[in-house]
Amino acid sequence: MNKVVCIFLFLFFTSSWATERLPDHYPNEFKNEGILQEIESRGTKLTINATSYRVVNNVAIHTLSSNFGSINDLRKNMDIAFNDNDRNTIYEIWILPKGYAEVD
Repeated sequence: MNKVVCIFLFLFFTSSWATERLPDHYPNEFKNEGILQEIESRGTKLTINATSYRVVNNVAIHTLSSNFGSINDLRKNMDIAFNDNDRNTIYEIWILPKGYAEVD
C-alpha cells in the first residue's frame, strides 16, 4: 500500500510542478506541442516533429520571460507549443521549458 501511495504522490507533485513552471501569460493547455527541428527561410518555415509549417509574418511569439518575443528567439531543438490553421500555417508560438513538450 505504501508503494502505491508513494507513486501517486510522485506523479501528482511532478505533474503539478511541470504546470507551475509556466508563466502567467501562457494558457493552461496548448493546441500543439513539439520539438522545433528546423528554422528555414529566415523563420518563414519551421519543421516541428517532422512536419513542415509556414509561419505568418506577424506571428505572435511568447517567451518564458516575456509575452512579446520575436522569431529570433527561436532555436533549433527547442520545445514549443503553437497554434496553426488548417493550411499548416502557424500564427502563435510559445517557447516551453526543455523537456516540457509532449511528443507522440
